[in-house]
Amino acid sequence: MLYLFLMSLLLIGLASGWIAYLVFGKASGLSKDRRPNWPLLFVIGVAGSFAGGLLAGLLSGEGITFHTTGLLGSAVGALLVARIYLAIAGSRDDK
Repeated sequence: MLYLFLMSLLLIGLASGWIAYLVFGKASGLSKDRRPNWPLLFVIGVAGSFAGGLLAGLLSGEGITFHTTGLLGSAVGALLVARIYLAIAGSRDDK
């Protein structure tokens, strides 16, 4: 059962990180030499899955609960996490 959870976390994390990469484009900080930075996209995707679960819990009235969501919730969360990452990385580059 744990194996299935880890495999689904890996696949959904990569897929939602890739969706964020497609939305923000190749010129964003999510790529390395205009190719996807897969380790970064995986971290953004997994963090986005939990962020999407938190957002879904807040919107449904469950309160602050951390749980994973499906691909749609993970993609929405990954977009939020990627936007925050790009804002922080962009402010570091300005200095």
